[in-house]
Amino acid sequence: MASQRDGARRRAHRNRRARYFHPRPAAPLGSGTSRGGGIRCAGTSPANEVPGSFRNATVAPFDAVAPYDLAKVVPRLTGMRLQVNVNNAFGRRYFNRQAGACYRGRPRQFIASLIDRW
Repeated sequence: MASQRDGARRRAHRNRRARYFHPRPAAPLGSGTSRGGGIRCAGTSPANEVPGSFRNATVAPFDAVAPYDLAKVVPRLTGMRLQVNVNNAFGRRYFNRQAGACYRGRPRQFIASLIDRW
């Protein structure tokens, strides 16, 4: 038998939407640069099972990616890519309340990666 908390989690999950944009060339073809981004949208959801209690606000943080194909510089490096990801690019501050606790949303985060596809 599912608990009430599981039911709230399922309802909150239905309100979440994600829109992603695939990387596109940012400069003339052959330069190796591209860009991409996406919006994660979490809709309004109840903070707990108590009727008339707090509701979480709708948030839509923006994520971005900027990969660079290293094979354009050194042909020997075919399959290698340098990539920078930015989560919550605009630094939106938000809070999420759930089951009587309050959590801060993820802050802006930068991640650099060196990827080798073989």
